[in-house]
Amino acid sequence: DPFQWPLVTGQTSAQPHTRLFADGSFFTETGRANIVSTEFKVSYHQPNADYPLLLNTGRVRDHWHTMTRTALSPRLSQHIDEPFLEVHPEDAQKYGLADQGLCRLTTAFDAILVRVAVTPSVGRGNVFMPMHWTRQNSKSGHCGVLVKPEVDPWSKQPGCKHTPACIEAVSLKQQAVLLSRKKQDFEPFDYATEVKFQQGFRYEVAGQSIDSTMLECVGSGKERIDYTDLKTGSARSAWFASGQLQALLIVGESLPDSDRVWLQAAFEKEDIPFSERWRLLAGIPPKGEDTGKVVCACFGVGEKTICRVIEEEGFTDPVEVGQSLKAGTNCGSCIPEIRKLITHTAELV
Repeated sequence: DPFQWPLVTGQTSAQPHTRLFADGSFFTETGRANIVSTEFKVSYHQPNADYPLLLNTGRVRDHWHTMTRTALSPRLSQHIDEPFLEVHPEDAQKYGLADQGLCRLTTAFDAILVRVAVTPSVGRGNVFMPMHWTRQNSKSGHCGVLVKPEVDPWSKQPGCKHTPACIEAVSLKQQAVLLSRKKQDFEPFDYATEVKFQQGFRYEVAGQSIDSTMLECVGSGKERIDYTDLKTGSARSAWFASGQLQALLIVGESLPDSDRVWLQAAFEKEDIPFSERWRLLAGIPPKGEDTGKVVCACFGVGEKTICRVIEEEGFTDPVEVGQSLKAGTNCGSCIPEIRKLITHTAELV
C-alpha cells in the first residue's frame, strides 16, 4: 500500500507532523547537504555509420512513468493515444519515412516498430520517442528495450537520453482500427497499441493480414454487418447485441481516416437504429458531430470543435476559446496547443 515518507521504524503510517526537511536540515550528521562532485565522461557509445541517429526519450503531457495509472484513465488516454517517433523532415526524406507511417527503430540492443511523426521540433540527426508505453499496452511501442542497459554510478539513472539508432520504413499490407467492449489480445498483430475509452478498448493495429477471426468478441447471439471493397482492399465489420454496438473493425491498406472520438461515443448508445449502423462502417460522423482528436482532456474538447469556434467567432486568444468551450480553463496544459490551433486557423483563412 502507498505510504507517506518518512516512515519511522516501528510505525505503520506517517505521523501528521512528520515531513521531509520540515526542520530545515538534511538527514546527515551535520544537517547540511553533501555535494558530490562528478566528472562528465562522454559515452563510448556514439553515433556511427551503423547507427547514425541519436535517440532521445522523454514524457508527454498526459501520461506519467509507465502508465500504470494514467493508462487506466479514458480521459487521459485520448490526447496522445499511441507511441510515436519524432523525426526531422530532412531525415524523414533521407530515410524514406512518411508522416504517420511505420518504421523500424533499431539500436545495438533491440528493435521495435513505431509510428512516425514528421516534425521540425526535433533537430536533424535526432529522434525522440515517449517512454511511457510498455508491453502491457503496446505490441512494439516500448522504447525501454532500446537504451543502453547501464546506469550512472551516482544517480543510478539509465542512459535514456543518448542512444545511437537507425531507422527504416516498414510497409505492412493492412492497417486497422478496432474498437471493442471486451479487452482483446493484440499479440496476433505485427503492430498494435491499446487505448482505453469509457466503454471499452480501442486498438490501432497493422499487419500483413487482418480479419475478424482475430476478434475474441465474435460469437453466437451477436448481429453482424459487413462491408467489403475488393478494389481498395477495405473491409469493415460491426457487431451488435440487442441494438447496442459491441465491436467495430475497420481495415484498409492505409491508416483508416475515421473519427475515433465519434466512433467511441457510439458505444454509449443503448440502441442504434439499423439506418445509422452503416454510417459506423463508413467511420464518418454527421456534419457537426466530428469533434476531432481530444485537445483538452479535462473537458473532452476536440481539435475540430476548437478550430470551428476559432474560425466562426474570430478568436485570437486562448482565453476567448476557454470562455466559449471551457478548453484550457482547468489545468491549462492544453493552452499551448490551443494557441497553435489559433495560428494555424488564421493561416488557412
